[in-house]
Amino acid sequence: MHFPRNACAVRVTARARSRRIHPAAKPSENVIATESPRTLLVAVLVPLVVAAAALHASGAQRGSDSAAVTVEERAAAGFSPPRRAILASDPRHRPHAIAGALARYVDAVPAGEYIKVETYFLGSRITYPALVRAFQRGVHVQVVLNGSTRHRYPQGPRLADVLNADRSDRSWLVFTDLSARGPEGVTSIDHNKVWRFSQVGDRRWVTVVGSYNNTDYSDTHAFSMMWSLALRPVYDALEQTFQESRLDRPAGPNPMREFRGAGWSAYVLPSTIQSPDQDPVMKALRSIPARAGTVVRIAMFTMWDSRGEWIADRLAAMARQGARVTFVAGPLVGRLPQDALRRAGVRIEGGCWPSDGTYVHDKAMSASYDAPGGRRFWTWIGSDNWTTHTMNSDQTVVGIEGRDVHRQYLRHFGVLTDRTDVDPDRCDLFDE
Repeated sequence: MHFPRNACAVRVTARARSRRIHPAAKPSENVIATESPRTLLVAVLVPLVVAAAALHASGAQRGSDSAAVTVEERAAAGFSPPRRAILASDPRHRPHAIAGALARYVDAVPAGEYIKVETYFLGSRITYPALVRAFQRGVHVQVVLNGSTRHRYPQGPRLADVLNADRSDRSWLVFTDLSARGPEGVTSIDHNKVWRFSQVGDRRWVTVVGSYNNTDYSDTHAFSMMWSLALRPVYDALEQTFQESRLDRPAGPNPMREFRGAGWSAYVLPSTIQSPDQDPVMKALRSIPARAGTVVRIAMFTMWDSRGEWIADRLAAMARQGARVTFVAGPLVGRLPQDALRRAGVRIEGGCWPSDGTYVHDKAMSASYDAPGGRRFWTWIGSDNWTTHTMNSDQTVVGIEGRDVHRQYLRHFGVLTDRTDVDPDRCDLFDE
């Protein structure tokens, strides 16, 4: 986790925004200006010849090349993201899986619909151009970015130049000053990783939320998971906190929000009340039976200080009472929590692999247990690292009940636990 280097980041608001469009977002009309006449002639004639041949071969019918399919055609053809699924990145074998999925979702949003993003980083050569394309074809793009990272990657300021040139106020980008919704004067960040789409192809109300930092570096180094959910209640719940984040000011005495519906739950930080009784992670753990037959699997990037210790104590108590707990410890999981878990018989697996520079960036947990009516399966994925520091910052975690998504979680979790090239003493391989 990267702590803010500039705690006094200047924010760009919707009312005080640049009218300049960044050159990177414009069509490349200046590229051919430096070419020779011969090159220009080839550049003009070759596409015409190719197009004529394609038209003749197809009988004037549109080809099947997916690159030629418009957003409207993709929607009409029934393109649809899953109703509920886990998107997982594997920096070794599928390094751009999440970025690629996000770009496909963005490209499938019809004109007039909304893309709403609240995220810690925007440093991806895959998603940035997709967002620009969406804006240019008439999609309303609204973005809240953590202000302390604005100088680390050029894509955020460039996108601000593009979106904040929109005079309709339907598209904009805001850089937060510290956390978006938390109290003034507290060291904090907007650590969310939430992408929402009013429509993707023919699917409505899509939310993508989890632990993925949207940068090229994350693609090649960090194991991460994101929910992809087409659930209107989840979309609407996070709309409330998104509108608060846009204002970049304290959202009441305690800005923590908790939501619950049929088969899902969510919590949104920051919280000004930081105790075991009010910790949403502890509430989830207390809802899980601490007995034989209960299985808990956790992948966690960060866990330390008093919060890390009280969560570790609860997990240790569950293990002593018969629950089977497996914990993949990322680079910033402290020794004290690990020792408490290990003494209770919790299986600890390292989540840092110096052989290829990769590490666990997940903040995820699953639980399966017996209950009246049959076995229950819950999975939680989000951005909340288990420390009191992270409770000061903007975070979102969503829990989903169901065996289908639980199985997907286990597949990704198995990739982590199956690795053997672990060296916990060399976990200084990340910068986010």
